[in-house]
Amino acid sequence: MKIEKYEITLKMAGSMLVGSGFGFGRVADKTPVRDVDGIAIIPGSTLKGRLRFHCKRICLSLGEHLGELLPQGETAVEKRVCQAQGEWDTPAALCKDSQNLCIICRIFGSPLFPSPYRFSDLQPEQRDSILAQKSLPALSFTADSELMTRVRKNRYTQTAENNALYCYEQVKSKDIIYTGTINGPTLAPLELKLIEAGLKVMTHLGGGRSKGLGRITMASIAKHSASSEGGQNNG
Repeated sequence: MKIEKYEITLKMAGSMLVGSGFGFGRVADKTPVRDVDGIAIIPGSTLKGRLRFHCKRICLSLGEHLGELLPQGETAVEKRVCQAQGEWDTPAALCKDSQNLCIICRIFGSPLFPSPYRFSDLQPEQRDSILAQKSLPALSFTADSELMTRVRKNRYTQTAENNALYCYEQVKSKDIIYTGTINGPTLAPLELKLIEAGLKVMTHLGGGRSKGLGRITMASIAKHSASSEGGQNNG
């Protein structure tokens, strides 16, 4: 099977935080996901989940007019997206026929049929310069991040809650370009257009939107190159 590579490019407008689920001793309650070299990244699973959310909403909004995403003169017939009766993913509503999957299940997979596309982690283009700064002991913790302190606010009384002071580490990603890939079978024209549309409406990526984090100024997908024919990629 011919495997294609599609390059995803994101440009951030400011700081972001994709949480790792771990703290840093008593210094930070929440830290970003990092690779083996300590560089903050955007996990492929995070991108895939957010992109699936937006693509599904586009499909539900357009319904039978989904084909209008294609350039004038091109047409495509698509079955109704499974689980279209609600926003929640219920196993009973999933596509059951592997030869007749809806466009969302084809691209992103489901518990019944794994996706043939593999989403790589997104790495900063300035990786080498960030890595060089982190090699300095004095900057090992703050080369690409900064510590922020906040207090949790009660939404009903609009006042600060007692004993709710917390600290998190946010990545200084302003104007940083992150790139990653989607590897898998050749995307059909409508599948590629749906992903492009999903990227356009994806305004934020990275936890803490209420704190103004993770805003995206540019997101795109482009076919990179044909790699090889061979095994199947995991979703």
